Amino acid sequence: MEIKQLVKKYLDGRLAVISLLLGMILGFFGVFGHQLEEYGNIDFSSPFIYLTGVGVGILLTIPGYMILRALERLSIVSPTRGKWTPGAYFLWVAGGLYILWMPQLLGVYPGYFNFDAPFQWAMYEAGEITAHHPPLHTLFMGGVIQPVLQLTGSFNKGVFVFELLQLAVFACCFSYGVTWMYRKGLPKWLQWFAIAWFAFFPTVVINCFSVTKDNFFSAFLVVFLVMTLELLENPAEKLRRVSFVAAWVLFTFLTLIMRNNAIYVMVLFLPVLLIVLRRFWRRLLPALGGLVLLYVIYIGPFCSAFVVKGVPANEFLTVPTQQMMRVYYEEYDQLTEEERAMYPLLFEDQALNHYNPRISDAVKGHFRVEEFQKDKAGTISFWYHLGCRFPSTYVNSFLHNTYGFWYPKATLALDYYGWNGYFVCTSYWPAVDNSMIPIIDNYYDLFQESELVQGGSFGLTFFSPGTYFWIFLLVLAYMLWQKRRAQLLVLGFVLVLWLTFLLGPVALVRYVAFLFYLIPFYTAMILQVQGDGTDIKMRKE
Repeated sequence: MEIKQLVKKYLDGRLAVISLLLGMILGFFGVFGHQLEEYGNIDFSSPFIYLTGVGVGILLTIPGYMILRALERLSIVSPTRGKWTPGAYFLWVAGGLYILWMPQLLGVYPGYFNFDAPFQWAMYEAGEITAHHPPLHTLFMGGVIQPVLQLTGSFNKGVFVFELLQLAVFACCFSYGVTWMYRKGLPKWLQWFAIAWFAFFPTVVINCFSVTKDNFFSAFLVVFLVMTLELLENPAEKLRRVSFVAAWVLFTFLTLIMRNNAIYVMVLFLPVLLIVLRRFWRRLLPALGGLVLLYVIYIGPFCSAFVVKGVPANEFLTVPTQQMMRVYYEEYDQLTEEERAMYPLLFEDQALNHYNPRISDAVKGHFRVEEFQKDKAGTISFWYHLGCRFPSTYVNSFLHNTYGFWYPKATLALDYYGWNGYFVCTSYWPAVDNSMIPIIDNYYDLFQESELVQGGSFGLTFFSPGTYFWIFLLVLAYMLWQKRRAQLLVLGFVLVLWLTFLLGPVALVRYVAFLFYLIPFYTAMILQVQGDGTDIKMRKE
């Protein structure tokens, strides 16, 4: 009887189930990821794989349970009230971040003009902007760089001016989140941690210094998520404030247009938000109507005026093209002559010769789109036919192409043909690296392709996107246990967004930079200020 009472007192059944589920997910992520990293394949016919996954999952359940328990015990904090007004505090944090970034930016001068930036610049310069990259971002980048280039004759100075404006935007976005912590009365140590995280954590900094749309997307996403959480916690007050509603609509719109896959998540999320806040539908519906109108104007008249071409069809075929090519490489001997003959019709030689399981750019980039357009049904039928014959190859293809997002020790691919590394810490032509503080430049170079961030290293584990997804899942499990509906809805948005990246061409750090940006806010979501019930349930006032 005493044992039963002790179990009842100290063992939370709901938490045990959630911890077991979390442990199993992470256990199979770990086992599958290790197989892909070490052997390049998962043998789904082997019972050992599943037994190992279950065993590792059970082992991870125990520390998971203990961590979640500890978070509950540490979650209640006393309110900390500052003397500054929120507006003054916002300016202080934004200005502080901006100042702390400046020496580092000079160290990597003119900033990182990398990844897709040269392609966007070429589009702008030629006046042939496509929807492959956010047109607003392309126009903004070109509209800043070009006049500075014409005025000074220096492309580097144009990039540097763009970086100064970009960092001002990011400083304001992050400052909004930290100011939210300040207004809630969360501990000062958390506010200082958030400032230090944004100012110095390497992955955050190198992303902020990169001239790509992904970083604008992640920064805008931070504001959108924080504002949405505010809205869910106190809808009556927030929806009465026109300035808040207008700002929420603006940042929802900016988040929406900075990545093409965000539209799919928003289409699912916004109706759910309306249902959850149905008591306030008369106030919320006009805001959603304004958002839809803004988006329609953007994709309609705005894009018609500036965009000459939509998103190429092959951008939507990352997964199937990569799967078909894996069959070609691994199951060639089992293919019939008719099946082999299909490959040159669908793929150019570059695709056939440069397959890499971690990145599909070479394959989808040299997929014969015109042949696909001529016979879509035939191509889809061929893809389906191969999948029926080689299902495990298809699954391995999908997992190998995405495991960098969910396995902490995954080797990451960076370029078109599979060059391994963590982040491109350099500029591409026509920008030229010209560091003014070489020691800082050398430091950030370590995060390009050094042993520090190579597959399997301890350093990569600390900076890996997979690690930060595991942290996200831990926080999600905590909110599920605590039944914190507002936080669950916001984190649910992040989870669905993350899932959309599994359909992309490669597991890149910059795609999921938001997982790094959100680290301070996880703690802010977990902590509950004494006497404040808004973190526990969404109040209906």
